[in-house]
Amino acid sequence: MLLQLFNEINARKLKHSEANVFENFLNNPLFLIILVSTIIIQLTMVKYGGKSMKTVELSFKENLLCMILGTFSLIAGLLIKTFLPENLIVSPDGVEFGQYAYYWRKSKE
Repeated sequence: MLLQLFNEINARKLKHSEANVFENFLNNPLFLIILVSTIIIQLTMVKYGGKSMKTVELSFKENLLCMILGTFSLIAGLLIKTFLPENLIVSPDGVEFGQYAYYWRKSKE
């Protein structure tokens, strides 16, 4: 739960040169509205979803643990931008890196 929240924050900056995902964070009111709405909807669905959504209510400690685990996606995003080369392309069909390309699945033409 709440991993979507941190994914939304990570998706704000996709270039390797844009490592700080919190730069100009408060300058986009629409993004903040969507972010707060995501939090409210997810917490409400978990708390009151019950049998229809197959959820059980989480305690404060469990919600806090979800937040802490979710922050690892921010750290992972920073590590990916820092250590992986910018021109690395990975897809279900293969890998490309500069002039090197390896495909384990042939494309359908």
